[in-house]
Amino acid sequence: MKTLEDFVRYLRDERLKDLTKFYIDKIGSMDIPIVKRVIEKGMIKNLYDETTFKMTMDSLAKFLSSVQDGTMISNTRASLKLWAENKVPGIGRDEIHPSDLVLIYAAQKTAIFHLLPDFVKSSGEAITITEELEGLYTLAQDTAIQMLFKVQKETEEKLKESEEKFRLMVQNIKDYAIFMITPDGHVQSWNEGAENIKGYKADEILGKYISVFYTNDDIKKGIPESNLKIAGENGHLETEGWRVRKNGEKFWANIIYTALYDEKKKLKGFSKLTRDITKQKQSADDLKAINNFLDSVLENIPNMVFVKDAESLNFVRFNKAGERLLGTPKAELLGKNDHDFFPKEQADFFTGKDRAVLSQLDIVDIPEEPIDTKNGRRWLHTRKIPILNSSGHPVYLLGISEDVTEMRNAKLELERKTHELMRSNTELEQFAYVASHDLQEPLRTVSSYVQLLASRYKDKLDEDANEFIDFAVDGSKRMRQLINSLLEYSRVNRIKPFEWINLTDVLDEIKHDMKEQIEESGAIISYKKMPEIYGDTVLIGQLFQNLIGNAMKFRGSKKPEIRIGSERKNGEFIFSVKDNGIGIPKEYSDKIFVIFQRLNGREKYPGTGIGLSICKKIVERHGGKIWVESEPEKGSAFYFTIKVT
Repeated sequence: MKTLEDFVRYLRDERLKDLTKFYIDKIGSMDIPIVKRVIEKGMIKNLYDETTFKMTMDSLAKFLSSVQDGTMISNTRASLKLWAENKVPGIGRDEIHPSDLVLIYAAQKTAIFHLLPDFVKSSGEAITITEELEGLYTLAQDTAIQMLFKVQKETEEKLKESEEKFRLMVQNIKDYAIFMITPDGHVQSWNEGAENIKGYKADEILGKYISVFYTNDDIKKGIPESNLKIAGENGHLETEGWRVRKNGEKFWANIIYTALYDEKKKLKGFSKLTRDITKQKQSADDLKAINNFLDSVLENIPNMVFVKDAESLNFVRFNKAGERLLGTPKAELLGKNDHDFFPKEQADFFTGKDRAVLSQLDIVDIPEEPIDTKNGRRWLHTRKIPILNSSGHPVYLLGISEDVTEMRNAKLELERKTHELMRSNTELEQFAYVASHDLQEPLRTVSSYVQLLASRYKDKLDEDANEFIDFAVDGSKRMRQLINSLLEYSRVNRIKPFEWINLTDVLDEIKHDMKEQIEESGAIISYKKMPEIYGDTVLIGQLFQNLIGNAMKFRGSKKPEIRIGSERKNGEFIFSVKDNGIGIPKEYSDKIFVIFQRLNGREKYPGTGIGLSICKKIVERHGGKIWVESEPEKGSAFYFTIKVT
């Protein structure tokens, strides 16, 4: 448990420059008469002068040391004694007023408490240190103010003179409402700042009870009386809340009550300092709303998010997704580290990455890391990010982890299937080799002898024998066609580097190669300038040639008209080959792409039934899909897609 002594040592040894800068900034933003007087007298050049900065830093270091060794109050009394004896160089005893100390103590406290979040690890530590330091400040402030007023009231004449000076000084402060109130809460004095903030002129408010500044709800709750009671009992009260101007408008105020006593320590009244901090309050509320929104986002995002303390690497924040992933309630995780939950090897790995983040002050990305949870082993993609304070020191470590177990398993399964596919393709290529060599050799022998039999004995045997010979010859021819078609189908799987293809040139070449078929059928083939695509030139040429050849083959009684087009949509090209042929019944629109499937007799439309199967395989080789839209006697439109890149 960190203590106030630890905190002031930390401020003095590690953050003294930061503390001094923030303290000077705060003093500069406040209208403190004694500070103005010191500058006017030339005792310091300005608050931001190098000499002044060093002097202020030395003063703060001595103050922190006095808090640490317990001499803060005695040092305060000694300093006040010098003032009472009029021995402060350059400043007369009557030039320092209670309001000066109130404002200076407020600035000093604000600067010190600004750095408290960078030091403490828990709200409990913060509360303990705050209460202890507030106690010291209250005691020191009471001691100082009491001595100030005691000295200023040594004689009636000096008292009146002091009060007049105080009144004039207070009257000229425009940014603070500073006024005196009686022990029972009635307004005794009024300055220009009070008129600016609250809207009342002095003759309108003097003698009125302070509840006039409070909201109706606070009045019903007895807040004005409660504040006076606490300030009277403790000698001091600093609070914030809504207050009301003369025109009924509300503003958020910071209020400081300071109890004033006479020589017999009897309460004589209060000094009250009010600041309008509505803008600061709105900024704080906006920040709180943003933090609440971020907390809501944090709790509801699907990835695990956690925060660790930079020093101990204990968990200080965990979201719901993290609880679900680990199968461990948040309450069991907070305040503990990786070694409390995970196997040593994993915990050491996590800790090593954490230390790398904090030493490098940079993001560390871990694409895959195994983690054993109550739900079994999972694989995470984790990013770890250092969270730095205003001085650039790491105070927290933020981790964001995505569960990639399913993705990793899918990747491994894809690799397995890819390997299996490669093995299958190899076997298919081996089969194609057999089909092209070993199978065709005996087929040539059979075909040769059947043809020899036909040449010698045709018309020398009866009609049945002639028919049998014709069947055998035709069968051997079709067998050779099937083997060649199967070999062609298997070649689609070969791996060949893709290249950029000018489709207009490809189609021009196809028209030249198919010139005889085109002239024989009277076909009209039309297309405009086609795009360039990335693929296998030979296969793409075969794809278009098969579709064009089918359009001429299945033409019916009309001269074939073949229109080839393309359009770009959603990152891919959609190509079309449309004809005016015999068409295809809708129920067969998928069947036609199956290998060796035929819809028409080979007597009228010769072929092996493998052309469209090859087209489908070529399109899939290029990551696309192919389909047909057709009706009998109304022609067909074949579509296929190829990715733009």
